[in-house]
Amino acid sequence: MLPILGTISVFKLNLFELSLILYLVAIVIGIASRGSKAGANLSFAITALAALLLLPIPFIYGFLSAEPIELSLWMFGTSIPIYIDALSAVLIFVISILTLTSSIYSISYMEYYHEIGMFGYFAALFSLFSVSMILVVTVNSALWFLFMWEVMTLASYFLINWEYVEESVRRAAWKYFISMHFLSTLPLVLAIAALVTITGVDSLTELRTVTPTLDPRLIAVLHLLFLIGFGAKAGAVPLHFWLPDAHPAAPSNVSALLSGAMIKVAVYGLLRFCAFVLPISYVLGLAIAVIGTISLMVGTLTALRQTDAKRLLAYHSVGQMGYIWLGVGTGLALAAIGNPLAVVGLVAGLYHLINHALFKGLLFLSAGSILFRTRTRDLNVIGGLARYMPYTAALTLIAALSIAGVPPFNGFVSKWLIYESTFLSGNGILVFCGVMALFISAATLASFIKFYTTAFGGVPKVESREVPSSMLFGKSILAALCIITGVIPITVLNLLLAASKTIAPIAPPTALTVTISFVTVAGISTFIPLLLIVTMAVLLLLGFAIAVPRGRVVAPWDCGERVELKHYKLLALHYYRTYEEYIHALYELSHKLSEGFGHALIKTAYFLANASNTVATTLSRRITGAALSRAMKALASASDAMASALSGKAIGNALSRIMWALATASDAVASTLSGKAISSALSRVMQALAIASDAVATALTRASVSMVRGIGEFVLHNLKEFYADEAVFSSVVNALHGIARFLAWTVLRTDINTFMSYSALFILMISLLVIALVVGVTP
Repeated sequence: MLPILGTISVFKLNLFELSLILYLVAIVIGIASRGSKAGANLSFAITALAALLLLPIPFIYGFLSAEPIELSLWMFGTSIPIYIDALSAVLIFVISILTLTSSIYSISYMEYYHEIGMFGYFAALFSLFSVSMILVVTVNSALWFLFMWEVMTLASYFLINWEYVEESVRRAAWKYFISMHFLSTLPLVLAIAALVTITGVDSLTELRTVTPTLDPRLIAVLHLLFLIGFGAKAGAVPLHFWLPDAHPAAPSNVSALLSGAMIKVAVYGLLRFCAFVLPISYVLGLAIAVIGTISLMVGTLTALRQTDAKRLLAYHSVGQMGYIWLGVGTGLALAAIGNPLAVVGLVAGLYHLINHALFKGLLFLSAGSILFRTRTRDLNVIGGLARYMPYTAALTLIAALSIAGVPPFNGFVSKWLIYESTFLSGNGILVFCGVMALFISAATLASFIKFYTTAFGGVPKVESREVPSSMLFGKSILAALCIITGVIPITVLNLLLAASKTIAPIAPPTALTVTISFVTVAGISTFIPLLLIVTMAVLLLLGFAIAVPRGRVVAPWDCGERVELKHYKLLALHYYRTYEEYIHALYELSHKLSEGFGHALIKTAYFLANASNTVATTLSRRITGAALSRAMKALASASDAMASALSGKAIGNALSRIMWALATASDAVASTLSGKAISSALSRVMQALAIASDAVATALTRASVSMVRGIGEFVLHNLKEFYADEAVFSSVVNALHGIARFLAWTVLRTDINTFMSYSALFILMISLLVIALVVGVTP
């Protein structure tokens, strides 16, 4: 048995490394392609192949009980430790299958953005986003985890902002960026920094052995920080306010990855740090379950009233993540007290994580197909698309039934396991959460009846046609998996059982029995997919036999006057209007809380930015022109000695005279200004240097690589500043502008006073800081 496992380990290791190489190749090809559609398609194809190579890893863990793999990757001159276990394999499957299908889908879908162009850059960002998520769920270092988390955030930020010409898109991207760094990155930095500093250990597997000795109060604080940080990324209520704006703003192929994969990475982080690295907490488990229940209620009920197709799906992402949190929270709470049903809750949560990735990815790709052909997301405008897009209609129906939990599709099995884990727990709070989740499942079905019937039912309102075959193929893979994972649960349940043992090894496997023909919970509740399918087929045939149509279809008639069909058509805004009136107060409360919190967060960001600028200006005024004069004299003396040693006395004297002249001039300026801020003097110096080097800068700019020019124009040239005040970070901006002119950097020679520049600068500083910490900590 050992030689076989050794062979498997080598096989998986090679697959992982080869996949990362292909991702890197795809990124390079995308950047080199710039606006070339053919180059972008090649990059998408290589990205799809890279994702495909990772898919065997989850099934090896699921069916061959392989041991975790540890290896090292070399990057930035240092080693990145990699650790792949069953929990990582679950997320590798989710990220890889969505990357594969979305990449295939993108080959034709990106034609929708022909006016923007930059296809190659999009493909490069798409690949970077995918591989960053892969590395987040596989690194065995707390600091490298944080670094890859930032890369993932930055890549997703630019992808969300792809349609930057639309102000609503720019606002959504900015809200996402601010929210992630204040509510996600900041708590994670605090928690990870405290954890690594106190223990002196960076490896996640080693941290697991030392954290049980930590002060329980410290563990509770770390749990809270991780809950906030990962909860914000997952879109948990009340930290969800960014998600309904960001997911619809992104291109649909990106929305599939955002909703299907990225917010799931947050669940991985929560489990990895709060259940693998830190001891499991009963209170934390209950808190996660309650937050999940609130999220599934708020998200689903708010989605019920939406008429924008992608916004409706985005709110359902909040709701379906609530189901995942409920299952995971139930599992953690029961594991903390040694209840064998913990394995059922954890498996249920992870099962719904996979299922949501499949059907929500399919739904966003279907919404993208509607947008691709009709140029609108408004469900009130479209209708009858099943006549023109029959394959898309069929695939969307599968996804709609899956998310609603209708058997025999995959959503039913995972929701059934969630209900069983809560109802059998014997805990009043968990039982109540399960009852609420069961009720909200009916609201989910109602919402997707609205979504499907308004988009595909009735008489066509607009002319359309089926989408290209590559888009259909990508969606067909996800639709097939929605059926397979529902009819044959063992395809994923073995992997999920292995993952649950990684999180809570105390839970015995007898609480959940899985075979190819049935699934049994605690020996008292059994699900037999084949029996259910046969029963439903018989009932369906009987229904068709009884309900034979005996009428004829006629046009609407109103006292002999022909009336337009639109007066009889039930629009999306008309659905469930009475129901909305009953819970209008709940809608208003939810909206005020989420939007008010988001608005306060943005105002806090502005306040901190202005405060930092004020502090920097105040500190700079403490350094006068006299100090600058002394510094210049010191530089003159140093240059005199250096020049005399290297180039002879004549050159040294000449250089010395130049430097002394500059020093004398600065001394005169200092005497005249008598205490003016150094920033003003430095600004004049930089302006003089900029004028003197303008000819050199212009020449170098012409020789700059066209790739850098293209990126600069995309990021900065066409954007208007509407959030950041020009005074924010003005000293930093002026200095960078001067340096840019001297070095002829095209990116920084354009209008640098934009919010995207601040974003890029901020993320770069954080990333460099993390790299420095990693290099300093890594032996």
